[in-house]
Amino acid sequence: MKTSLHRALRLLALASCLASFQHLSAADSTAETPKPTAKAKAKALTPSQLEGLIPQSKDLVVLDVREPKDHQAGHLKQSINIDARSADFKTQLAKLDKSKTYVVHCVRGLKRTDDTVAALTELGFPHILTLEGGYLAWTKEGKPTEK
Repeated sequence: MKTSLHRALRLLALASCLASFQHLSAADSTAETPKPTAKAKAKALTPSQLEGLIPQSKDLVVLDVREPKDHQAGHLKQSINIDARSADFKTQLAKLDKSKTYVVHCVRGLKRTDDTVAALTELGFPHILTLEGGYLAWTKEGKPTEK
């Protein structure tokens, strides 16, 4: 019984988080579209929030923007890697499916994450989230990774 109740409460919390995100996205779509800036912001998820969302959403893509060698050394399961420092970075981003929700992260969730959010915003991606604290926060909390 405790397991069922715990699972139900967890699903309710996740649904609430997704509903809030969808509500914000819907509100944004009715307003005049602002011009993207270099300081475009996205809602940040904690490692625990992201861990709960990954199995729940088929439209969620974890976008690792670290260098390929870092990604190969360890990454979040089912993440895709596009190096934020590559010469064709924006070209690679432009090929992504705009209907998906992207959770962007780098090592610490700072410059490369912010630059990627700005680039995705500029390219017209409507659903962008970030991983608070990046890959280091994920591993510090003992969340699952793969090589």
